Amino acid sequence: MSKFDPYDHLNIAPNPDGSITRLLKIPKMPTNCDDESAESEDVICKDVVLSAEKKTKVRIFRPSKTPSKESTAGAIAKLPILFYYHGGFFIMYDVADEIQHMHCVQFTTELPAIVISLDYRLAPENRLPASYDDAVDALLWLKQQALDPKGEPWLREYADFSKCYLLRRV
Repeated sequence: MSKFDPYDHLNIAPNPDGSITRLLKIPKMPTNCDDESAESEDVICKDVVLSAEKKTKVRIFRPSKTPSKESTAGAIAKLPILFYYHGGFFIMYDVADEIQHMHCVQFTTELPAIVISLDYRLAPENRLPASYDDAVDALLWLKQQALDPKGEPWLREYADFSKCYLLRRV
């Protein structure tokens, strides 16, 4: 018999009702899309609610210094989109957790890109395939933003919808 305890390994505790208690306390990172942050930070971010009913949202990250206008066409050079599904085995973490947030900040600055991080519903409180459904809903939302002239302003102004990439961390 194995002595490996997955609950101990993942730092979680099962509850009688089938939910889990997440014992690891990770600092939360706030959004910073105000004018002061745009002047002092390399990356700014904001949360956008996808579904109030499902309690899902995305956190959108973008460089505070936006691409300059191209000299010939006068159009703003738009950035690729990196759609990021944070790690945690579908049972841990959210977009505000410091480690997930800082991954997105790093992607935004080093690529550079618009990074969209999905805050999906976690198991076991939300049975699978809830997190997968949230991922599909988020991609459909992104598709709608590409078509909607009144869509999310940061995406409309700075994102190149023809260059969209998906990244999943375990």
